[in-house]
Parts: sequence; structure tokens; C-alpha cells
Amino acid sequence: NSGSSATLFNSIGVNGVFKNTVINVTLSTSNGTVVNFASITYENNGTINNCLIQNLSVESSSASINFAGFVFDNKGTVQRAMFNANIEVTNIDNASAIVNTNSGSVIQCGNNGNITIKGSNATRLAGIVISNSGTVNECYNRGTLNLSSNVNAVYVGGIVAQNTSTASVTNSYNNGSVTIVGAHTRLALGGIVGESYTNSVNNCYSTAIIESTAISDNQSKGAIIGRLNAVISGRNNYYLNGSTYGVGNNTTTELAMSVDSNTMKHQDFVTMLNVNAFEIDEDNKNGGYPILKWENAEELLANILG
Repeated sequence: NSGSSATLFNSIGVNGVFKNTVINVTLSTSNGTVVNFASITYENNGTINNCLIQNLSVESSSASINFAGFVFDNKGTVQRAMFNANIEVTNIDNASAIVNTNSGSVIQCGNNGNITIKGSNATRLAGIVISNSGTVNECYNRGTLNLSSNVNAVYVGGIVAQNTSTASVTNSYNNGSVTIVGAHTRLALGGIVGESYTNSVNNCYSTAIIESTAISDNQSKGAIIGRLNAVISGRNNYYLNGSTYGVGNNTTTELAMSVDSNTMKHQDFVTMLNVNAFEIDEDNKNGGYPILKWENAEELLANILG
């Protein structure tokens, strides 16, 4: 693609609906253009529901790519979008499995893919949303997220890379490792959110391995939030003990508490989180840790196709 964007649609209107679709796609670029990629649409003002990316290939010899699995700019609703592809690409600046920029609602979406981005401009990586000023609810990441670059400032989050002051992340979990490699003067690395300008991160848990070779201390990496630029307050978040602090730049336990693995796999922990959103992992699809109730929905494409 030689243009500035590579999408199926340029825009989906307020009344538009795109649903029940399995996506296999190849993106190939060969020039120096910055390409904004999303498999469905650049801008969504409507509803995208029950879609699955099974296979995705990205080939970039020189272009700089901003990559989003389904939607680049979401102002509407993205629900039950699931990303099951593994990708490792050089020349990607920013990448997320579901949405690049969200000012709407991203609900009940999941990433199962391992995503590695490399290159001189690799800056932000997330399991669900890169830049969030809207609502992210009942989402998960089980994929491995790796960013390798020497950009001065980098942001990686299991669910969201960066939250603005109007954003919220609720009832979500991360069970994948989150890693940054390179020399950086500023970084925010979080199991749920990389950097957040709001403390509205609620009822979330993370078992993630948080790793970085870029710094010698833990002040910019957190099991829940890497860097919080807002007032600390109690938000019912949990992380696996033995990890770094819940919030990378604050050692308080008020926003997030550490618990052991056995506790996390018990019904009492599901009740502590939110029994209306989570349930016990009876089929061991998440290593015994709680899953979201919608994950077992019969109509979910991922469940129909196995």
C-alpha cells in the first residue's frame, strides 16, 4: 500500500454494523510512507461485533506502520473482537491487537496473539488499545507483548498503553508477559496500563511478568499501572505476589494489592473482583486464573471455530 492508510473501509457510520466475520489479512509495504493499518476501518462511529482475526502477515521493508488489529480510530463500539495471530515486525511505530485510538467503548475484546515490534521508532504497544480516552471494559490479554527500540520515551500496557484523564479500564485482566528492550530516558510499562492520567482503573488483575532492560530500578514499571499521573485511590485491583509494585511510581497498596496464585484461582477471588463479570476457569483456558463470563459464549466465533 502506498497511501497513508490501509483499511477495508474508510469509515463506518453511526448506524453502521459490521459483525460475525473471520479475517485473514496480509499487509505489505515497500516505501517510506507512514501507513495507518486496521483490518476493518479507519474510523468507527457504529458497531463492530463478534469478529476474529485468525491469521495476519505484515511485511514492511521501509515504511513506518501504526498498527491496529480491527479499528484505527474508534468513536463507536467495538465488542467481542478477538485477535489470535502472532506477529513480529520491524518498522512498526505503534501496535495494538484491537484499536489504536479509543474515545468510544471497547467491550469484551481479547488478545491471544504474541506481538513483537522492533525498529528505530517503536514507541507504544498494547494488548487492546494504544491511546484510550473512552471506556475499556471486560477485556483481556493473554499474549506476549515485546517492544524493542531505542526511542527516548516508550509505553507498553497489557490492556492499554496510555490512558488520558477521561479514560476508564474496568473488569479486565492480563496473563501475558510485557517486555521492553532498549535504552530509554522515559518509559511506562504496566500489566494493565502503561501510563495513566486517571486512577479509574477498577476490578482488574494481572499475573504478568513485567520486564525491562532499560532501567535499573522499578519506578517506571508496575504490575497494574507503570506510571500513574493522578491521585492514588482504592480501586480493587490485584496482582501476583513477587511482582514489582502495583503502581510503578508509587509503592502504596491502595490502588492494587498483591495476592498469591492459589488465592487468585479460588471462587472467593472471583467474588472480590466482580462476580458479575468474572468466573472460575473451569476448562483451564487461562491457567486456572479467572476468566470473563463472555469468553464461554456459544455464539463467539472463536468458540465456534475452536
